[in-house]
Amino acid sequence: MSATLKPDHGAVNPPPPTRLTPTSDHSGCIDISYSRSSGPGGQNVNKVSTKATVRLALAATRPWYPPYALAALVRSPHFTASTPLSTKNPSPAAQASHPPEPSGALLVSASEHRTQPQNLASALAKLKVALVGAARVGLVGETSAEQKERVKGLVARDKRKVENVKRQRKDVKTGRRAGKGGWD
Repeated sequence: MSATLKPDHGAVNPPPPTRLTPTSDHSGCIDISYSRSSGPGGQNVNKVSTKATVRLALAATRPWYPPYALAALVRSPHFTASTPLSTKNPSPAAQASHPPEPSGALLVSASEHRTQPQNLASALAKLKVALVGAARVGLVGETSAEQKERVKGLVARDKRKVENVKRQRKDVKTGRRAGKGGWD
C-alpha cells in the first residue's frame, strides 16, 4: 500500500503494517540473510546457503507491536541487544520506572528445510509467534462459565448477608420501642 496525503494538513499517513510473508517487501524493517546450514543433509547443506536468518529491529517497527509488549519482547529468547550492556546493574525499582528502550532486535533463524523459501517462511512464522506471544502476555482472557457461576454465588451470598444485617438492625430498633409505652 502506498502512503496517502491528508487533504487538510498535507501530512503523510504511514502505511499500515504489512503481513509477514516471504514474498512481501520488508525493506527497512526486516533484514533477511542466508547462510550455509549445518548438520545432516549431505552435500546440500555444505554447498547451498539455505539457512534463513530474519532480524527485526525493534526501534524501526514500533507500530507493529503494542507498547506494553516491549518488556516481553526484551525477555524473549530471540532478543539480541544492539549495544553492549552496561556494567552497572540498575535496581528493580529503577527498571520499573524507566522501561527499556527498543535498542535491540529479534533474531530468528530456520534451517530445517532444504530450500531458502521454506526456511524463510519458517523463520517468519517463528517471528510472528514471538510477536503475538509477547502481545498476549498482558491480556486478560474471557471469563469462563465456571467463574461466572462462582461470581453469581458470591453475589447472592453477599446479598443474603446484607439482608440478615438489615433484619437484625430492624429487630434491635423494634425492640427499643416495644418495651416502652410511648409518650402518651
